[in-house]
Amino acid sequence: EYIRKRNEKGIIYFVANQSNEFQEGWIRLGMPSASEIILFNPLTGKRGIAWTKKDRIFLQLAPGQSCFIKLYNDGESFQWEYSEQIASYRIDGNWNVSFKEGSPQLPASYHIQKVDSWTEAPDTMASYFSGIGIYETDFDLPPVHATYYQLALGDVREVAKVWINGVYVGNSWSVPFELNIDAGILRKKNNKLRIEVRNLDANRIIWLDKNKVPWQTFFLVDVAYRNFDASHWESVPSGLLGPVELKCCR
Repeated sequence: EYIRKRNEKGIIYFVANQSNEFQEGWIRLGMPSASEIILFNPLTGKRGIAWTKKDRIFLQLAPGQSCFIKLYNDGESFQWEYSEQIASYRIDGNWNVSFKEGSPQLPASYHIQKVDSWTEAPDTMASYFSGIGIYETDFDLPPVHATYYQLALGDVREVAKVWINGVYVGNSWSVPFELNIDAGILRKKNNKLRIEVRNLDANRIIWLDKNKVPWQTFFLVDVAYRNFDASHWESVPSGLLGPVELKCCR
């Protein structure tokens, strides 16, 4: 999917991979190409000169990923760094899940073998919790020589902040929920992974309406123009649904 715009400097494409599969290959642009075409990642700020072949450029996009393609160069001198995934390893095992900064109350911590929505926690109050859940585990580095790594979080509901060995890696708030990791912060054994996830307020509103707690400061209706009432809603999946994978790249 794409749109094409023109400004005073030239042509700009915005391209998005709306499929559920990784896509890469040579694409032909519908407008005459320039001698140097620039790719720009709006999430990371990464930019560089694309590989070109006559009237085509090489493009890589993960599911849900997007980029800008500029048919002019306004000062870039670096080549775009295309990635090659060598291997991918799931991070499963013993996860500890705890909670902070939320309502109506903090659920009890618990352990799981693979990540899942915290609405499935043993403490039933987790089904109504809106706030921050913390997923923590350890992992070893796979025996693969890689230039850098990517942490793929899978399905996140809704925003995740990531630390590895106490170093803040980044904030992921949109698909494909992937963060690049500098190999320098990783150890061969016992890497400490901490992921803090913030969900929406829907589950807290369910609890408020079930318990007849006034919370509306204005008149609110549903799609049928009846008084809004969330007490009959099912809990919305929240937290880290995964799967969590470590991708080895070069």
